[in-house]
Amino acid sequence: MKTQIKNISFTKGDTYSFKVTLVNSELDINGATLTVKDNTEKIIFTKELDNGIVKQDNSFIVTIKPADTRDLNATIQYTYDLELNYGTDDTFTPVKGLFEI
Repeated sequence: MKTQIKNISFTKGDTYSFKVTLVNSELDINGATLTVKDNTEKIIFTKELDNGIVKQDNSFIVTIKPADTRDLNATIQYTYDLELNYGTDDTFTPVKGLFEI
């Protein structure tokens, strides 16, 4: 499994959704966490399975609400990653990149 780099760019205060689909995956995913960090690696906000992330078959739909980005500064470079949990203590990051407002 390889991590894909996908940059996200959208207007501050808008609702934004994106979908990540796992191809040919036999993993039993039991958790998902999206983490957005600033340029000092401080966590700005997270989304979790059933709280901003919905699982549909082999896909995960992440929804970012206006309140999540209301206080973000457009001059700061943010990053994100989506981490999936499977098995008892294993993780996989299918996608990560820049999170631009």
